[in-house]
Amino acid sequence: MKANDNELLRRYVREQSEGAFAELVQQHVRLVYSAALRQLNGDRTAAEDVTQAVFADLARKAPRLLRHSSLTGWLYTSTRFQATKSRRSTQRRVVREHAAHAMNEILRHDTPDADWVALRPLLDDTMNELSPSDREAVLWRYFEQRSAVEIGLRLGLKENAARMRVERALDKLRAGLARRGITSSAVALAATLAAHGMEEVSPGLAARVARTSIAAGVGCGLAWWLMSVQAKLALGLVGLLTVIAILLCLRPGRPVIPDDSASVEQTAGFPSDPQAAPPAQMADTVREADTGNPGDLNEAGQFEFRLSLVAAQDSRPIVDGEVSCSLDTASNSETHKLRPNAGGVVLVQIPSNTVSLRLVTQIEGFADTRLVWRQDRGEIVPHEYLLKLTAGVTLGGYVVDAQDKPLRGAQVEAYLEEPTTSPRPEGHLAGFSVKTDEIGQWRVCRVAPELVRGLTFSASHPALAMEAWLRVGVEADAEEQLRAGSYTFHLGAATGVSGRVVDPEDNAVSGAVVRVGGLYEVGTRTSRTGPDGSFNLSGCKVGNLVLTGDAEGFAPTTIQVAVGTNTAPVRLVLGRGQPLSVRVSDRDGNPVSNAGVQVGPDLEKRGPDGSLRPHTFNAERKTDGNGLAFFPALPEYDLWVGVDARGFIRQDGIKARATGQELVVSLLTNLVVSGTVRDSITEKPIPTCRIVTG
Repeated sequence: MKANDNELLRRYVREQSEGAFAELVQQHVRLVYSAALRQLNGDRTAAEDVTQAVFADLARKAPRLLRHSSLTGWLYTSTRFQATKSRRSTQRRVVREHAAHAMNEILRHDTPDADWVALRPLLDDTMNELSPSDREAVLWRYFEQRSAVEIGLRLGLKENAARMRVERALDKLRAGLARRGITSSAVALAATLAAHGMEEVSPGLAARVARTSIAAGVGCGLAWWLMSVQAKLALGLVGLLTVIAILLCLRPGRPVIPDDSASVEQTAGFPSDPQAAPPAQMADTVREADTGNPGDLNEAGQFEFRLSLVAAQDSRPIVDGEVSCSLDTASNSETHKLRPNAGGVVLVQIPSNTVSLRLVTQIEGFADTRLVWRQDRGEIVPHEYLLKLTAGVTLGGYVVDAQDKPLRGAQVEAYLEEPTTSPRPEGHLAGFSVKTDEIGQWRVCRVAPELVRGLTFSASHPALAMEAWLRVGVEADAEEQLRAGSYTFHLGAATGVSGRVVDPEDNAVSGAVVRVGGLYEVGTRTSRTGPDGSFNLSGCKVGNLVLTGDAEGFAPTTIQVAVGTNTAPVRLVLGRGQPLSVRVSDRDGNPVSNAGVQVGPDLEKRGPDGSLRPHTFNAERKTDGNGLAFFPALPEYDLWVGVDARGFIRQDGIKARATGQELVVSLLTNLVVSGTVRDSITEKPIPTCRIVTG
């Protein structure tokens, strides 16, 4: 059984075990390298530099990380910071721009599929919107490929509870991606993460990173020894200071105020940057807490947490609105809405095994504020807390159609574009969803003034084709118009498409998926046929569009449709198609099982009308024990095939046709090229050198 992270880190710190650190690197190098590669736009040399920097930082900070709750989460966040620093380097950016074409040519046979191309640049920003616990759950399950049993052991949960925790985290990630225009099912997203979340690294990278990082971290063992020697003296001093502090706090008229200014936590789903200074303390928010007696529990093993809500301006109790409460225990996770009583008090029952408590106020007229306590990090949930809410700024506007007619029921959503930091446990956040009234107007007063400029808005309507987007900090006068309630979103004209899907014998095909537009186009609309094969799609763009039908036992069939304001019902006949068998083997002819095979239209080929084929379908299968992937029904036109398998070089752009014959794909194993670079005059080895193959 593999040693866990804490054990390896402890051996490295206390015993100066280079083997333990090398094993740590080996276990996590793919996670770090893959995240860096995504965030650096596929620049592999820069990603290796970031990987080296992250593990060097780990070696230097090893003594401080011995009690960290999750080394996986720390490495992932550290990678983000190092990648950001790399992107800010002007010299590196210029080098990347000049080298992009050459590198793309070299790596053109290792290009990810279309799903991954769209997802890759947005994945890590969206991942960092998740809470640390949700982010770690996704990392463990879909990046590090850990089982639900193993995750449950880490979290102290049963297998089913751990699986539910992971599924909820994946749903939150999917929702975040949807806000950025990437929509998919949970199954498709999980498959994409499993296939592409972890890039293959060269076998020599882990050893090189470990070697250099250990050199950077020399002295951590001495630091540990010094800390151990001074521990008894420090404990004695701390005990003395604690007694003095207790005596001072017991004087009458002085509330107990926890010192939480030394720790920063994420706000609005974004992690705090430890290199950025936290903003000034919010002057209008006074924190008063009574930690009470941790052992003061009722018969059910709980104590009652009392949250008092008052207005910062006049200290009046706040009795309207809701508070979202997320409570994680060692065995369960719950989120529910609470309302304050007539005295402005919200009561929460806190079990003895509580891991974290997160409360978010959602009260019109006041800035959304969150409270977070992480007991797994030594932060004790108090028995009482007084929260003074500051006033929010009023934002508003209108949503109209192409003829400037107001749209009732349009959805306006906003989320925070840039991360913010604040002292624990309080902080402002921003994010809301509201619908327009009968005159197309919307209004919200729940955003802190300092957060308005970082908001991103979207407006949509189910009967219209296009969404409207707004980044407040980018568009001139947008903030002023939002504050004045005059900003107007214009949505494009749309119409409906209806019809019937039948087989070649004119029998109705029920349950068929019907799509207007390309698979990954903005404004695509999808529906399913009813028992009589009928479908009705609203919110479609006006013009020439592609209409695709797909059903079990039939080939995906695409036709061109001229969509107008009064389009006649469409009759879509699904073809039977032809089968395609793809056999995957290594260069010695041995079958490769569990290889991913993707089939789609050849986008470089033109259709009957002379236009390039749109991306209308994507079929995926895994090879069986004989290396065979079978597609029973595919269109009878030029197809594109891609194959990838762990430990092999990906094959992309294979041309094929579904003719019933077998397509054989031979994969090459990843090669390792090694050697020594020397100075041509002195014959001395050159320690830092970049090698490009191709």
